[in-house]
Amino acid sequence: MSKWVVADIGYDAVISVTSSHDLLVFCDQSNKLKLVSTFSLLRMTVDLQPDIVGVTSAVELIPGHYLVTYGRGSDKLHRVCLVNSEGKILHAHGGFKGSYETLLDCPTAVAVDGDGFVYVIEQQSHRLVVLNPTLQFVHCMKHELPCGSRRMKIDKALKRIFVGHNHPSLWNIPAFSVFEI
Repeated sequence: MSKWVVADIGYDAVISVTSSHDLLVFCDQSNKLKLVSTFSLLRMTVDLQPDIVGVTSAVELIPGHYLVTYGRGSDKLHRVCLVNSEGKILHAHGGFKGSYETLLDCPTAVAVDGDGFVYVIEQQSHRLVVLNPTLQFVHCMKHELPCGSRRMKIDKALKRIFVGHNHPSLWNIPAFSVFEI
């Protein structure tokens, strides 16, 4: 086992793995995305715009383009954005906090399927929001996610979404919901 140190990462680490097997890390103290190689070498830094605060997840859409969800509690904006390697927002979905189909309320996780469709867990409204590759609303599964749904993984080969949450009656027991794409 080896340990890596990323100096400006906070307590709630936001990490994922890119298609080139680099680690994508959100550093909340500097408001940056960092790509770190498997040998702990910094490959790239993406400076995010100042209004992107309260980041809850970040994944690679395609090399050089990253999906970032943000907005917690009383944060002004609750969105999912597609940013490029310079940190420029290319597309966004959401805005002010809300649960109407064009708004989000505490987006906590994002994942992409094999066709480029984007799936966002919205924790407060217990729904899974489906967006197209340019982040336009397609569909949502309202109130189908159990309370505490915060993790998600897509199996592109099986075309299934696995959502992790706490067991409804046993708070400390993890459980999963499975959705077909």
